[in-house]
Amino acid sequence: MAEVPAITYHAVSLTRDIGDRYRFTLGVANLLDQAPPRVSTVFNGGISTIGQVPVFGSQYDYLGRRVFFNVRAKI
Repeated sequence: MAEVPAITYHAVSLTRDIGDRYRFTLGVANLLDQAPPRVSTVFNGGISTIGQVPVFGSQYDYLGRRVFFNVRAKI
């Protein structure tokens, strides 16, 4: 079985409360745009696995860098 390297993802966010009613959060996930390791290959209609195969649930980030914004308001 092949070894799969460890991957570290970095995320940053900033939250600001405006009064007692609003909370704004702005952030970046996968800040360094770290790609996941290659863990499987497909050939001739079959699957050949290399290490662990993250198919239905994974700790790896397949979306790449992304920005998020959240607003919360108390009613």
